[in-house]
Amino acid sequence: MRRFLLLICVTLLVASGCATAQKQHAQETGEVLITADFEIQNADTPAQKAHLNSLPQHKIFKIKRQGKDWYVYADAKGCGCLYVGDYEDYQRYKDQAWEHYLQTGQERLEYVSGDRKTSGGWNDWGPW
Repeated sequence: MRRFLLLICVTLLVASGCATAQKQHAQETGEVLITADFEIQNADTPAQKAHLNSLPQHKIFKIKRQGKDWYVYADAKGCGCLYVGDYEDYQRYKDQAWEHYLQTGQERLEYVSGDRKTSGGWNDWGPW
C-alpha cells in the first residue's frame, strides 16, 4: 500500500511538472512570436473561444483568409488568443527559433503542414 501511494505521488509530481513545462514553453513561444511581429488576437466572444479550442494548440499552421496566407499559433489555455502573422513574420519567427535552438538546444519550431480551411469560425475574428 505504501508503494502504491508513493507511486501515485510521484506520478502526480511528474504530471504537474510536465504541465508547467508545457505552459512555460507556450509562453516563451508567444514571446518569440511577438518579437517576430505576430499580432495577438484575443478570443473575446464565445464563438471565438469555441473556434480557438477547435484549432491545433501550440503549433503554427497556415490559413488562407481574404486571399492572403496567414500563419497562426493558437493558445487557448495560456493567453486565450491567436498569434497571427504573415509570411515575413513567419520567416522572422523561423530565424529566431533557429537562433534559440542554437543557443539552448531546445526545439522551438512547431509547424503543422498543410493549409487549414478558412471556414468554420475564421470570420468570427474580424479583420486582421
